[in-house]
Amino acid sequence: SIKEELNSLRSFKASIEKVEKDEKLKNVFSMLTSVLTKEEIDDWKKKSETINDVEIFEKEIKSFACDKIIKDQKPNSNAQFSRMAVDLDNSDEKIDQNESVWTRISKRVSK
Repeated sequence: SIKEELNSLRSFKASIEKVEKDEKLKNVFSMLTSVLTKEEIDDWKKKSETINDVEIFEKEIKSFACDKIIKDQKPNSNAQFSRMAVDLDNSDEKIDQNESVWTRISKRVSK
């Protein structure tokens, strides 16, 4: 009857949602295996069994991993600095030091 069909559809929907949730959680955990220890991942997997919203759980575990990365950084490391190479034109042009930087840039761009 209709109630039986409704119940079967509800169970089908629940099974599909569980598969989708498990797949999303698997992706989240695989993304963080290099940051978290096995024990931490096991703890988070236990927590994941009680959640309803995967996106909220994903934000929580990512913030935990980010906090761990920040805490584990060496205080004197140069990780907070970016280094970039300077684009040097190896031409024989002499730079007129009396010109402004903007004038030199505009000359270079107009070439």
